[in-house]
Amino acid sequence: EAIKASEQKYRDLVDNMNEVVYTVDEHGMLTFANAAIESLLGYTPSEATGKHFTDFVYRDDSPLAIQKAESVQSGQPQQNEYRLLHKSGEIRWIQTSSRPMNTGDGSVGVQGILMDMTERKLAEQALRESEEAVRAIIETSRDWIWAIDLDGKHTYTNPAVKEILGYTEDEIIGGQSLDLIHDDDRKRVEESLREWIQNQQGWNNLVIRWRHKSGGYRYLE
Repeated sequence: EAIKASEQKYRDLVDNMNEVVYTVDEHGMLTFANAAIESLLGYTPSEATGKHFTDFVYRDDSPLAIQKAESVQSGQPQQNEYRLLHKSGEIRWIQTSSRPMNTGDGSVGVQGILMDMTERKLAEQALRESEEAVRAIIETSRDWIWAIDLDGKHTYTNPAVKEILGYTEDEIIGGQSLDLIHDDDRKRVEESLREWIQNQQGWNNLVIRWRHKSGGYRYLE
């Protein structure tokens, strides 16, 4: 009775977890899943158990999932990310932590935890798409867009520098920005640049002369 009560106590704890707890036998068949699987994949535990674990894996990720499961069965705990399919057909990103499990008859299965990473993955994808869109705008802008580090060295320039000052991107990046400024304007910039950086303040309407590769100067705001 005490053993049964203890088992029920731990089963209740597992069923109340937000993460999916699962076990798979040596043939890859799901032998246990807690209640959280319904929130993650839309299947009740009774619907999910008895299916092969690859039935839930997005087809493009099946080879990876099988490879990792075989590694776990050979005695190597794993932490991986891949895609599963919700009952509705929706793709869910998960992170799985798994380890080998002795089934009692000499064979080795897998036990582990699944954590839903879908929102994080979608946020990362949205961020990448946003960054790509901004980069496309910057790269095609006809205005010269650049960045310098705290020592005044160019760390980025868009291609417009070629049209405006005649230099390639490789000729600009790594060089000192002040070296391209007319001597009469350079002192004014040097006096203010350190203060601008220290106070993290920008500047506007600053018109100075930049040396063109041909030797002349261009007034740039």
